Amino acid sequence: MKNRSRHVYCRGSNGAGPHHQATVRRYVDLLLLKQGRRVGVEIKRVDAPRRTRSMIVAVNDLRLDALYVVYPGDRRYAIDERIEAVPVARLVRCRPRGQRQPDVLKGRVVVPDSFFDPLPDEELSAWGQ
Repeated sequence: MKNRSRHVYCRGSNGAGPHHQATVRRYVDLLLLKQGRRVGVEIKRVDAPRRTRSMIVAVNDLRLDALYVVYPGDRRYAIDERIEAVPVARLVRCRPRGQRQPDVLKGRVVVPDSFFDPLPDEELSAWGQ
């Protein structure tokens, strides 16, 4: 049996930000390390996430205690022993939009005139402009 390294690499994915990558080129979108627990978060745009080979490889290679698959559905359910589908609505508070109240922050927020000044050249170059 081939001896595989158990390192985790972090690199950008199409410039969109870091992904944590197992050595067999499988990804999780977020790797959380807290109090000795290793938790992976995968974000999917499907109606009902299913177990995939890449999820199993990520759980095993990254030695995850749990993998949460966040998706736009409405039901939380187990996909596998350590893999769970979690609706995004369970992660963020969704409150009904009430009627907007104009001027609710009037006098509380002050935008200085300098806000509208052109940005310095070094700031523009940092943004590639």
